[in-house]
Formats: sequence, structure tokens, C-alpha cells
Amino acid sequence: MTPLIIANNGVNISYTNYFDIEQGKAVYVYLSCNAGAIRLLLPDLQMNLLNKIQSTEHVVISRGAYPSIGKHDFIEIMFEDYTGSPYAIHTEVSQCDFLPANRDSGREFEFSIWTASGKQRTLPCFLRLVKKLPCLKPFPIHKRKKHYTDNI
Repeated sequence: MTPLIIANNGVNISYTNYFDIEQGKAVYVYLSCNAGAIRLLLPDLQMNLLNKIQSTEHVVISRGAYPSIGKHDFIEIMFEDYTGSPYAIHTEVSQCDFLPANRDSGREFEFSIWTASGKQRTLPCFLRLVKKLPCLKPFPIHKRKKHYTDNI
């Protein structure tokens, strides 16, 4: 298996081989964090996501157990559009290169979506720890912590 390479330029990705390796050619999304930003690498087989999230106002990433599938540590990426049925992706923690610390729960981050063609969209993103997934609950924006500016 070819190792994943991601070269960073601050919040941006200057190079990645993700879209050329097994993970990127499959349906697996990948989360990469750098310089206070969380980047979603979206494989070609998931490109329809860009249409599904057009009305998204912000992203909420929840981390917690997903007992119904037997996982004690899992990630939910919810694209909040205030429709009552937001689009969400659930993924393994192993599909992340680095996760923000527990102390970052409630903080705002920059979230960007990357395809083989480059950055497609940037949105505000909020992190939270939850006891159980799926969560799919709105994030209380009024309770957010100051924007995160340190490297993660």
C-alpha cells in the first residue's frame, strides 16, 4: 500500500498523492489538519457531496462512540443547513491524520473541501465531543469559543 503524502502551505494543501492511491480511489474521505484548519479530502467517487451540501452554513464535527456499529471512537461530519435533515458523513478515526485535542471542543476552525482539482469550498467548522453517534444535533453557535489560531 502506498503511503499517504500531504504537503502543507499553511491552511492549504500544496501537494497530496491522496487522489492517486488506494484510499483516494475508493469512497473513503480523509480529514487532514494543519495550521488551525481541517481539510476534507473528497475522492472522485464522492463528488456528488458538493451538490448535496450547497446550502451548508457551517460544519459540525462530532467525535464519540458509535455503539450500533460497535465502534468506541468515531467521527461525524455534519453539514448544517438548518433543514432538519442535514447531510452527514460518518468515518473511522483512522481516516484522519491528526485530530484536535479534547480541549478544542467548542472551538471554531476553518473547514475546507479538497478534490483532485484543488480547494472547492471553505466553511466555518465547530468541534464537539459527544457520548454517542449519530448525533446530528445543531451546534449552539452562541456557545462557540474564540476562533482557533494555533497550529493543530
